[in-house]
Amino acid sequence: MARTRRNLDPHGQGAQVRQQLKHEPAGWRRERLLAVKLGLDGQLDLEEIAAYLGRARSCIQGWLERFRRGGLDGLLQPPKRGQGPASSLPPELAQALGQQLARGAFRRAADAQRWLLEEGGLSVKLTTVYKYLKKAGARRKVPRPCHEKKDRWAAEAFRSGAGRAPRRA
Repeated sequence: MARTRRNLDPHGQGAQVRQQLKHEPAGWRRERLLAVKLGLDGQLDLEEIAAYLGRARSCIQGWLERFRRGGLDGLLQPPKRGQGPASSLPPELAQALGQQLARGAFRRAADAQRWLLEEGGLSVKLTTVYKYLKKAGARRKVPRPCHEKKDRWAAEAFRSGAGRAPRRA
């Protein structure tokens, strides 16, 4: 025996969903509103709504649950992004790192790593230092690799606009 369906609209906002769906441009908000509208109509089950929208059943189920709990506001909360761990670099130290970088105090990332340890007591891996330097606006200053057999005279003549460089003997 199947479970009885819970009320999808305990807040009584079904009319608002239909009204907002008429004016909502294409995007993630419209997609969620359409899923709730189809659920409110009651003619389609979760699998059919998911197939219609091209989403997973669990995704539709999550949207309907958000609407049940928080109403229209809960449904239309923007998707959460960037929920990774917080940076171990304090904001004051990040600002000081940016100032040191602008001054040209670091020649290598290892110099910045040493500075972070001395000034802030922050012991981090070199890969993390690269991430901090990138956030501070650093760019790598290394020349692009050049082939060992490159003819420098021919390249210079080409750059000067002479076209094909004369062959050297």
